[in-house]
Amino acid sequence: MSSKTQQIPQSLSRYGQRGFTLVEVVVAIALFAGLIIVVSSMYSFIRRTFTRVDNKSAASSEIERFLLRLDSELRTATDVTVPSSDARSNCLTFVNQEGSEISYEHTEDGTLIRTDYQSDTQREIMHGVASLTFSRHTRGLVEVSITVGQVPVLTAFHVWNLP
Repeated sequence: MSSKTQQIPQSLSRYGQRGFTLVEVVVAIALFAGLIIVVSSMYSFIRRTFTRVDNKSAASSEIERFLLRLDSELRTATDVTVPSSDARSNCLTFVNQEGSEISYEHTEDGTLIRTDYQSDTQREIMHGVASLTFSRHTRGLVEVSITVGQVPVLTAFHVWNLP
């Protein structure tokens, strides 16, 4: 071997070039883009699921508060005037222990309103009520069917003080 032969430094090995080839850069960008798409779609799915669960939880809590209040008032009711026996209605009217006529009504815009006719006051109890019906199957049993958002609830209350 002659002294004129050049040795190629290791840093310039393969094809005498430094850096990445175009194909390597394109493959790396494609892999990175795929990873970004997967991560963003997972984030979007998790966010939608969290929002849906949170909305159902809020609706359930709101329904539970309404039913507890209604149960408390119906336990002391002395008369249920609407709905009449074996009838269904979007309104429940009863006379409480103090003699006040109280009404719960589901309006067309999805609002549940409580009206006290003696003090002439109205109060909005809930918004976003998809459906609400009251039924009486026997003299002292009031059935309530309510749907808020995607949460349907069917329950019944016994009104103890009816004559």
